[in-house]
Amino acid sequence: MPAARDRLSPPAGDIFAYAKRVRHDLHQIPELAFEEHLTAKYICRELNRMHIPHVTGLAGGTGIAAFISGRTTVGGVVGIRAEMDALPIEEATGAMYASRHRGRMHACGHDGHMAIALATSRWLWEHRDHFVSGIIVYFQPAEEGFNGGERMCRALENLGVMPNLVYGLHGWPELPVGSIATRAGVLLANVDSLQITVEGKATHGSQPQRGNNPIPCAGHLSMLLQISPRGAVADDSVVLSFGCLQAGSAPNIIPSTATMHGTLRTLSAAVRADKLRWIQSVCRAAARQFRCKVQMKIISSTPAVVNDIASTELLFKTAEHILGRSRVRRAAVPHLWSEDFAYILQKTSGSFFVLGTRPVGRRTYPMLHSPHYDFPDTALAVGIRTMSALAESGSQYLQQSP
Repeated sequence: MPAARDRLSPPAGDIFAYAKRVRHDLHQIPELAFEEHLTAKYICRELNRMHIPHVTGLAGGTGIAAFISGRTTVGGVVGIRAEMDALPIEEATGAMYASRHRGRMHACGHDGHMAIALATSRWLWEHRDHFVSGIIVYFQPAEEGFNGGERMCRALENLGVMPNLVYGLHGWPELPVGSIATRAGVLLANVDSLQITVEGKATHGSQPQRGNNPIPCAGHLSMLLQISPRGAVADDSVVLSFGCLQAGSAPNIIPSTATMHGTLRTLSAAVRADKLRWIQSVCRAAARQFRCKVQMKIISSTPAVVNDIASTELLFKTAEHILGRSRVRRAAVPHLWSEDFAYILQKTSGSFFVLGTRPVGRRTYPMLHSPHYDFPDTALAVGIRTMSALAESGSQYLQQSP
């Protein structure tokens, strides 16, 4: 456990001004998954200015890993991660530093995550003689639904630099600026992206008896398959929701197919397997009832984020030391969104936490993926202080571990 509060905390001055400038710069150049070329160029330029060694071209071409050597290589390496990609959303914040790329914006706050990681890298590099273990700060592409975290894990393994202890964060508008929250064990859900295709027989609308309309079957399925959690989220909670149903292109033509897209969110492998079997059985029953062919396919899957107990306890102790106990919350239940930080937690010890991004004095704030969401500059300081502290306490922890 670190002994001195000020040893762990960057001064509230230049380092935070730097992070603010970086965030505003990156906010203006949002790029989609595996297309983060301008973003990668910007990050590499900043790392070069700081003289921090790094490797580029990872995980599909845009991933970056920066290395800060400690006094020894014995004991292992602490990892810090930030995502790089943006979303295909037209920005509506009205900010002076708004997106310059039409139809794309940092609506999930990855600009803030990268700014925290770069500012933390700067602080760690300037104080590298203080650390015993090495530190790797890595910038990962394609978190938004493309599981870039899995490819980044492979890249780190191929380089032989998989961290022994790793931390990641995500801004969370339901939590006020100045605070963080997490829990040991399952924090975030397994998420499966599903496609259900109903095949009928096309015909003209004036002669429905000559065909077999797939739309009633799809509508029937959309009603039967909706699942919402009852009350507070529990460890066995399930959410199944469909956000897209596509069929036909003309009002007087019965189409041959109808397609549904949705997500299944679960918190355990057993519940996930049970619900997937149930979905298949409902689809088979509907196919018989409506005399259609119904096929369910899993398009993509992201595993649950499962925080290591010891790493999470270290996070709690470190954050309470830096931020104060009242600002560090122990989440009672998991969240049902997903994060591909899950992949590195399957390979090594670590923990993921949420960082408050609801400005002080605001009762509500736009949610993630909203065209009005803007990662607040005031949250940068808390992220930098927490990650810098975790790098030091993590370094000490690795040296003390058998």
